[in-house]
Amino acid sequence: MLVAYCDLRQDIRHFRLSQMTELRERFGFPMHFKLSQYTPPDDRSLLVRIRFDHDITDKVKESNYHYIVDMEEHQDGFHVILRVRHLDEVLQWVLGWGADAVVLEPKALQNRIREEAQKILRRY
Repeated sequence: MLVAYCDLRQDIRHFRLSQMTELRERFGFPMHFKLSQYTPPDDRSLLVRIRFDHDITDKVKESNYHYIVDMEEHQDGFHVILRVRHLDEVLQWVLGWGADAVVLEPKALQNRIREEAQKILRRY
């Protein structure tokens, strides 16, 4: 990941090196920019709630998934709250838990999980 000034957006942005096709050799920092004090804006506005079976609670905790913002024990299971930008950011992670995870919200992620499960069923 590269933190740099984006001429197109006229702002500091994060860039994936693997996605770069061209690099201009123009180095410098905006006048008041200090990398040591830089904190990227948190634009993760979608809340995702997932219920896990109690018997995998430790595994979920150990996953230390960076989108997790809260975890709570409930009678019906271990609830995890995540904050993401796009549902695609958590789709594969949720699918990886198989039937031990149930998406409580949002409905759009429930639908995406259902669609993926149907695609898997058609293959087998």
